[in-house]
Amino acid sequence: MTNDPAQIAQWSQDNDGRYWNGNAWVYVGDDDADMDVEPAWNITTGSSSIKIAVIDEGVDLDHPDLIGNMLAGYDATGLGSGGNPSGDDAHGTACAGIIAAVANNSIGIAGNAYGCKIIPIRIAYTPAGQTNWYTTTSWQANAINWAWQTAGADILSNSWGGGSPSSLVSSAITNAVNNGRAGKGSPVLFSAGNDDQTPVSYPSFYSNVISVGASSMCDERKSPDSCDGETGWGSNYGTGLDIVAPGVKIATCDIAGTAGYNGGDYTYSFNGTSSACPNAAGAMALILSVNPNLTQTQARSLLELSCERTGDYLYETTSGQPNGPWNNEMGYGRVNALIACIAATGYCPGFGNSTEDEWIASVSIGANNNVSGNNLGYGYFTNLNWSFTQGQSYPLTLSPGYTSTAYDEFWTIWIDFNKDGDFNDAGELVYDSGAPTAGDVTSNMAIPFCSGYRRYPHAGGHALQ
Repeated sequence: MTNDPAQIAQWSQDNDGRYWNGNAWVYVGDDDADMDVEPAWNITTGSSSIKIAVIDEGVDLDHPDLIGNMLAGYDATGLGSGGNPSGDDAHGTACAGIIAAVANNSIGIAGNAYGCKIIPIRIAYTPAGQTNWYTTTSWQANAINWAWQTAGADILSNSWGGGSPSSLVSSAITNAVNNGRAGKGSPVLFSAGNDDQTPVSYPSFYSNVISVGASSMCDERKSPDSCDGETGWGSNYGTGLDIVAPGVKIATCDIAGTAGYNGGDYTYSFNGTSSACPNAAGAMALILSVNPNLTQTQARSLLELSCERTGDYLYETTSGQPNGPWNNEMGYGRVNALIACIAATGYCPGFGNSTEDEWIASVSIGANNNVSGNNLGYGYFTNLNWSFTQGQSYPLTLSPGYTSTAYDEFWTIWIDFNKDGDFNDAGELVYDSGAPTAGDVTSNMAIPFCSGYRRYPHAGGHALQ
């Protein structure tokens, strides 16, 4: 945790089954139904070189919990605000707070990627006496183009949508995805929409953007019947949906002072896929902080492959969804920042007497072979698809990768049945070599029966002197 007093209220980072409503704790939710942001901070809290464009109605440039992470902005409306909002337009400020509010400054909250930087971009405003945004497709397209071309945005977070498709906007998105980050591509995230209907809204339905739906604190699609009690809306779902992230009762920044949602510097009830999108954008910022050399396609794959398949939903192989089993209401599942950051490192950490000498060189199970070829850890291959059958036994060979000195080692293999990112659950240890050895281990591994879950074999080595 950080020393920010309201960080404990950010259940999307660490959910213990309760949320803060601004006055009291409310006990609604499931323990660990969160994005594992706090443990991900043991890997990275975000790099100052990673910049996230918040394309919205502006961000409070002087907010005390944002100013330290704020870069120069842009007002696509032509009103010359430099990315600042007007009046009570607090939507963009709330989105920015979720992504990168300054941490450990003893005030307010902590952003998911609090070491990263925000680029505030204004595409809309609320005219006096009205409640709806005023924007144009040319403003939207200009903002997207300015974000990646001029400001060098690594990630574009867009908590808006609706209306008819625009070729201007579509072209701008394509250019950002293909040409941003000096040709590696900038991930573009959009909110799925709040109409409790299928499919997801425009521009979220474009295949080259990451469509983000909202989940509740009970790890279910946000719907009028979900556990949070907000009966007036639901997250859009179906065709085009990619992932979900927490999207109800989110603690974040409000416009400082009397303007904004509630006349204070913070709000504790920001909701909608508008809050889910920056939650996911913050996780993407952590991925690129760990490995800035990833292409847009690689970074997107890591984000989607690392999602937890939560809730009482059936995830299945689906045409057009290449990054794992998919569900109509949850996409690839709920974002998990910890698993994504581990995957982005490229290697799981080595440990033992000497991390330079002790590492896994290769794992062979049945007809499947995985050669690591690197020390200081072993390859974490998120794109391997190995098929095994319940109840079957497979021959295995496990090879250490000593570079100079041999050590006696023992080997264990786990299967993360519920894909919760750990191997602590009953029955997940499926192989134990027992006595340590300094050479290859050749044995057999049996795949147990466990209905309702896919299996994710994971091998690890630990050294004994």
